[in-house]
Amino acid sequence: MPSLPRLGSSLIVLLPEEAYIIGSILEEGNFYAFSDIDIAVRGLKDGYSKVYGDLEEMVGRNIDLIDFFQSKSIIQHYFYFS
Repeated sequence: MPSLPRLGSSLIVLLPEEAYIIGSILEEGNFYAFSDIDIAVRGLKDGYSKVYGDLEEMVGRNIDLIDFFQSKSIIQHYFYFS
């Protein structure tokens, strides 16, 4: 399992606006060898596909990038929207 600090460092380089790690990686006992890493993002600077590939290479896992503002229904479980 990649460490959260390592993943956070990768995100800072690639996604300078905002990135939030969500999903099973945060739930003890629910993150497995085959689990992907879910990341809600805002402001993809290098383009979705470039960031996506770079992140997967850095952490050695499948990454699911979720647009923070276009996918509120997916991530509303993790955030409160007023």
